[in-house]
Amino acid sequence: MKAIIFFVGPAGTGKSTLTGSLLSYMEDTNRNVAVVNLDPGADELPYEADLDIREEITLEKMMKEYGLGPNGAQIAAADAVALHAGEIRKTLEGMNPDYVLVDTPGQMELFAFRVSGRVIVDTVGGKESFILFLADPNLLRTPLDFVSTLFLASSVHFRFPYPMLMVASKADLLDEEAEERVLRWSSDPEALHADLLGERPSMAKELGIGMLRTLGELLLPGQMVPVSSVSGRGLDRILEHVDQVMGILD
Repeated sequence: MKAIIFFVGPAGTGKSTLTGSLLSYMEDTNRNVAVVNLDPGADELPYEADLDIREEITLEKMMKEYGLGPNGAQIAAADAVALHAGEIRKTLEGMNPDYVLVDTPGQMELFAFRVSGRVIVDTVGGKESFILFLADPNLLRTPLDFVSTLFLASSVHFRFPYPMLMVASKADLLDEEAEERVLRWSSDPEALHADLLGERPSMAKELGIGMLRTLGELLLPGQMVPVSSVSGRGLDRILEHVDQVMGILD
């Protein structure tokens, strides 16, 4: 396997939809690709998974078997998925795809900020891991919102120290002016800092300035790519970036 792409992002950013869209695009361009669903709480998927964790683990099973409520079942399920990580890796090795798309649980914190999430990425992906971070377009419109999104993405990168690309998911929701700001802020930290200074005085502004300063010292994740699962815009750029970073040659 050449690249195992984990789709990570807050609930509602369209991880499953983008997984399905990228899968279709890769199949249309004759890529050897497999897809894995790691979300035990998914009702329906917009793609046919080659491996689906729901065959072994579902929230309903967890609630019934352990007498848990919805929140407790999500936590237990997230940890239980890690127990299947070695099995998933072995199965993928037998399938021998060039690329693997991994759709992660809807509640990002259950995947990104629990030990089990790191176990899954390290075991299933290992050195072939690539993190695709989906940013909510509604949290990219102001300098403060943008900085908070950068901080969240950087936290995920800290948890999963593998190559990562940030995408502005559902970019159709951004008008032309908003998209231009997103591209400018993600490629020019000084422009983001200047616009942040222009915000009205508040504790949030001061906190945002401090966060941006810290992010600058840690190195920002890099320019954000606008992506649309509806129009297909940006899918080619995702693959170009993955191929370049992972050293994949045609």
